[in-house]
Amino acid sequence: MKPLELAGKSWDKRIQKLRLKKYRELYGQFVAEGDRLILQLLESGLSPEMLMEIDPRIDNPRSVLVEKDRMDRLSVLDTPARSLAVFPRPNFPNSAPGRTEYFFDRIKDPGNLGTVVRTAAWFGIGRIWCSPESVDPFNPKVVQASMGGIATVEVRTARAEDVLETWRAEGRRIFKTGMKGLAPGALVEIDRLGLIFGSEGDGIRPEIDQMLSETVSISRAPNSSMESLNLAISTGILMHIRES
Repeated sequence: MKPLELAGKSWDKRIQKLRLKKYRELYGQFVAEGDRLILQLLESGLSPEMLMEIDPRIDNPRSVLVEKDRMDRLSVLDTPARSLAVFPRPNFPNSAPGRTEYFFDRIKDPGNLGTVVRTAAWFGIGRIWCSPESVDPFNPKVVQASMGGIATVEVRTARAEDVLETWRAEGRRIFKTGMKGLAPGALVEIDRLGLIFGSEGDGIRPEIDQMLSETVSISRAPNSSMESLNLAISTGILMHIRES
């Protein structure tokens, strides 16, 4: 463990800048907080460029000891963690189309996107797609909710129109998700599939919806009064059906 003074106060400004998307893109870095998350990222093959700890728990040559009040100032969590690391954004040179491809139109909630990434990682999915209006996948709250999945799942950004054009050229059968449509079991036997998910509050944009003729729907119980199902939960159900 390096002594406190070697932590370098210049890192404080860098960490604070990395709260903003433009600086995460400029520096090619993101911040992760908490032993469990940092250890998962290390196990996924990422190496931190800087690792701060209040007390020595993580065995890494980049680890430096800092005071708690300094960690509290740098943390974006409601309850600051005991460790914080700066990682380089991962590269995905071998990312390739899967049997099923997933596109998310304007996913805005960081917790939802992080959970989607975590679920994709659980099922061994190498990449998903998001529209440009979606939350940044390296937003600290997305990283936190992904629990390390952001290191193994590539989140590509593209317009829905361009993704649909590619999917059709690949011969995929494309479904949108909605309230009325085929039951998820109908997807099991389809060879190459593309699934489109809408935003949490507004669903799929009308101009995209009009380009899609088939819908898959997760039915609710007859006695349920719930209006909708959480986006990440819906994604998990369909991923389980397709990837298991």
